[in-house]
Amino acid sequence: MSVVEWTGRAVVRTMRCWRCGQSAEHVLYEIRDMQADVSGTERMCCDCGKSTHGWGWEHRFWLGERQKELVRALLVALWLADQIVQSVGRSSAEQLRLFEAVSG
Repeated sequence: MSVVEWTGRAVVRTMRCWRCGQSAEHVLYEIRDMQADVSGTERMCCDCGKSTHGWGWEHRFWLGERQKELVRALLVALWLADQIVQSVGRSSAEQLRLFEAVSG
């Protein structure tokens, strides 16, 4: 296996820790093996600090997280575009009224 790289994506989940035996918050970091083109997860327990790696279902999990990020970004972009169009519409209507008042 090649050198594993962190992608910068992280998610907080409540899971059962195999070391402390309690349900605790875990931080899941996405890691990728670039040579094998495989996604995995490094899980770290917030209570005991134990870190484990997983390479099974994590590829599908991180694919779903990427899709959620894309949908969020698109929704924000659409909202911003709507705000710009609305502000331009308001300002041009106000300018037109001001122009009519000055010329009339």
